[in-house]
Amino acid sequence: MKAFSKASSILRLFKEAILGSEQNFTEGNINRAIFLLSVPMILEMSMEALFAVVDVFYVSRLNDNDALAAVTLTESM
Repeated sequence: MKAFSKASSILRLFKEAILGSEQNFTEGNINRAIFLLSVPMILEMSMEALFAVVDVFYVSRLNDNDALAAVTLTESM
């Protein structure tokens, strides 16, 4: 029962982080603030990595090694 309550609490925090609202993160629980701030960053980095993979995939279909090298080099910057 306690595990369900904890999972429910995490899901509620995740939903709150996704929906976003103006909050004062200088007051209150630091773990909650870190979680609420980290969820959007993790999602953004995941989407950026997915974009890089798709970009490399399409450029690789051009059969131009110089173009592929340029894309893969600039994706890390």
